[in-house]
Amino acid sequence: MNEDVIKQMQLEQERDFEYIYRKRMEDSENKGLEKGIQEGLEKGIQEGLEKGIYETKINTAKKLLSKGMSTKEISEILNLKEEEIINIQKEM
Repeated sequence: MNEDVIKQMQLEQERDFEYIYRKRMEDSENKGLEKGIQEGLEKGIQEGLEKGIYETKINTAKKLLSKGMSTKEISEILNLKEEEIINIQKEM
Protein backbone atom coordinates (compact mmCIF):
# COMPACT_ATOMS: atom_id res chain seq x y z
CA MET A 1 0.00 0.00 0.00
CA ASN A 2 0.96 3.55 -0.55
CA GLU A 3 2.37 5.38 2.50
CA ASP A 4 -0.13 8.22 2.10
CA VAL A 5 -3.02 5.78 2.19
CA ILE A 6 -1.61 4.14 5.33
CA LYS A 7 -1.17 7.53 7.03
CA GLN A 8 -4.71 8.51 6.05
CA MET A 9 -6.09 5.27 7.51
CA GLN A 10 -4.10 5.83 10.71
CA LEU A 11 -5.46 9.38 11.02
CA GLU A 12 -9.01 8.15 10.49
CA GLN A 13 -8.50 5.44 13.09
CA GLU A 14 -7.13 7.99 15.58
CA ARG A 15 -10.13 10.27 14.97
CA ASP A 16 -12.47 7.33 15.48
CA PHE A 17 -10.76 6.45 18.77
CA GLU A 18 -10.90 10.08 19.89
CA TYR A 19 -14.60 10.27 19.03
CA ILE A 20 -15.34 7.04 20.89
CA TYR A 21 -13.33 8.24 23.90
CA ARG A 22 -15.13 11.62 23.98
CA LYS A 23 -18.51 9.93 23.60
CA ARG A 24 -17.78 7.54 26.47
CA MET A 25 -16.64 10.45 28.64
CA GLU A 26 -19.84 12.37 27.85
CA ASP A 27 -21.93 9.30 28.63
CA SER A 28 -20.07 8.84 31.90
CA GLU A 29 -20.58 12.51 32.83
CA ASN A 30 -24.28 12.29 31.96
CA LYS A 31 -24.71 9.20 34.10
CA GLY A 32 -22.95 10.97 36.96
CA LEU A 33 -25.18 14.00 36.51
CA GLU A 34 -28.32 11.85 36.43
CA LYS A 35 -27.20 10.04 39.58
CA GLY A 36 -26.51 13.36 41.31
CA ILE A 37 -29.93 14.71 40.37
CA GLN A 38 -31.64 11.55 41.61
CA GLU A 39 -29.75 11.62 44.91
CA GLY A 40 -30.60 15.31 45.31
CA LEU A 41 -34.28 14.65 44.73
CA GLU A 42 -34.31 11.80 47.22
CA LYS A 43 -32.53 13.95 49.81
CA GLY A 44 -34.96 16.82 49.22
CA ILE A 45 -37.96 14.55 49.62
CA GLN A 46 -36.54 13.09 52.82
CA GLU A 47 -35.82 16.54 54.26
CA GLY A 48 -39.32 17.69 53.32
CA LEU A 49 -40.89 14.72 55.07
CA GLU A 50 -38.80 15.29 58.19
CA LYS A 51 -39.76 18.96 58.24
CA GLY A 52 -43.44 18.08 57.84
CA ILE A 53 -43.28 15.57 60.67
CA TYR A 54 -41.56 18.11 62.93
CA GLU A 55 -44.12 20.81 62.13
CA THR A 56 -46.92 18.37 62.88
CA LYS A 57 -45.34 17.64 66.26
CA ILE A 58 -45.10 21.37 66.99
CA ASN A 59 -48.77 21.93 66.10
CA THR A 60 -49.80 18.94 68.20
CA ALA A 61 -47.73 20.26 71.11
CA LYS A 62 -49.55 23.61 70.86
CA LYS A 63 -52.93 21.88 70.96
CA LEU A 64 -51.94 19.73 73.93
CA LEU A 65 -50.59 22.78 75.78
CA SER A 66 -53.86 24.60 75.17
CA LYS A 67 -55.68 21.61 76.74
CA GLY A 68 -53.52 21.93 79.85
CA MET A 69 -51.19 18.96 79.38
CA SER A 70 -47.78 19.27 81.06
CA THR A 71 -44.63 20.00 79.09
CA LYS A 72 -43.07 16.81 80.42
CA GLU A 73 -45.96 14.64 79.20
CA ILE A 74 -45.98 16.33 75.80
CA SER A 75 -42.23 15.87 75.54
CA GLU A 76 -42.54 12.14 76.24
CA ILE A 77 -45.48 11.63 73.88
CA LEU A 78 -44.07 13.57 70.93
CA ASN A 79 -40.42 12.68 71.50
CA LEU A 80 -39.39 16.34 71.65
CA LYS A 81 -37.10 17.98 74.17
CA GLU A 82 -38.97 19.53 77.08
CA GLU A 83 -37.06 22.76 76.39
CA GLU A 84 -38.70 22.90 72.95
CA ILE A 85 -42.13 22.49 74.49
CA ILE A 86 -41.39 25.24 77.02
CA ASN A 87 -40.29 27.56 74.19
CA ILE A 88 -43.49 26.78 72.29
CA GLN A 89 -45.46 27.54 75.42
CA LYS A 90 -43.71 30.92 75.79
CA GLU A 91 -44.58 31.81 72.18
CA MET A 92 -48.27 31.10 72.70
